[in-house]
Amino acid sequence: MQAARYLAAAFALICGSGAAQDFHFAHALFLPQTVNPAAVGHQALYRTQVAALYRGQWDHPAHPNAYAGAAVAADMRFCLTGQHKNFFALGLSVQHDGSLLGALSNTAGRLAGAFHLHLGHETFASVGAYAGGMAYKVSPEALQFDVQYQNGMFQPLAPNGEPFERTAALKADMGSGFEVYNNAKGFSAGFAFHHLNQPSYSFFGDDANRVGIGWVVHGSLSLGRQQAWLMRGLWRQQSLGGGNSAQWQAMTGAFRRWSFPTTGGLRTQLLAGASARWGGGQQSAIALNTLVPTLQWGNDHFSLLLAYEAPLQAIRPRFSGGLEVALAYSFGRPDRCISCRGPGL
Repeated sequence: MQAARYLAAAFALICGSGAAQDFHFAHALFLPQTVNPAAVGHQALYRTQVAALYRGQWDHPAHPNAYAGAAVAADMRFCLTGQHKNFFALGLSVQHDGSLLGALSNTAGRLAGAFHLHLGHETFASVGAYAGGMAYKVSPEALQFDVQYQNGMFQPLAPNGEPFERTAALKADMGSGFEVYNNAKGFSAGFAFHHLNQPSYSFFGDDANRVGIGWVVHGSLSLGRQQAWLMRGLWRQQSLGGGNSAQWQAMTGAFRRWSFPTTGGLRTQLLAGASARWGGGQQSAIALNTLVPTLQWGNDHFSLLLAYEAPLQAIRPRFSGGLEVALAYSFGRPDRCISCRGPGL
């Protein structure tokens, strides 16, 4: 019975109303190419960047039932000779989420590319796309079903009563996006579409059950004297028309930025603030469900982010929130196509 509840909760998160859920990190914009392929290549001063993000959710990370997610990404940009500041960039990202018990897991790998057109005054417009695969897996032997209990005793070898046709699958996945940004003035705005080919998602052989075309709108804005304030926002919906899934989430956040001079020409910066997550779905009211206080520290090369997801609407009595940790490192040389530091972080 316990595993049946876990499976029901997992399918609620993963399958929604007939569609797979995307990875939901509170600070997904720390790895912008996982949100919008058009963002590949512009977020770092230096040519190459590698970054990683971890999120623990449900219970505590060491609990065997804890469900956790992680992502790693790398990108590199290439200035185009004789085309002023225009450039293109390539990126690679891998995301994974699952439990330590391994009952249910999802993995996605993507190769992304973007072209960035300089519009003047350090403003760029970019268009990008990604192609890759999404893999999903369930391990029925790690679960306990009601029908496996006989006379109050669990019998692991008893049939579970579930008609699993397959326990794992790998499907192609594609997406695209557009963005306008100015690093010097500290603003960006973009939108992206995910799962354009609507890959199937089913353990029961139902290939008509497909992931909906999801869409994302996001933006950031620096305000105040010396751009001391950073505002961020993101809207994500699982299905473009709501036919596959009516689930959506929004993240809004405000952060204060402090800069400290250091030797060697590097800037050290501290970012502190909080984000709020809003969500809703079919026949459900809009709800403020999570508050995420955040600290980020770093310089032009390195950045470390720590955040705690405090649940305002616990889905389980012992749910104590989640922890996000993110690291990024950029290296190489500053390119002429992006020469302005901007406000940073």
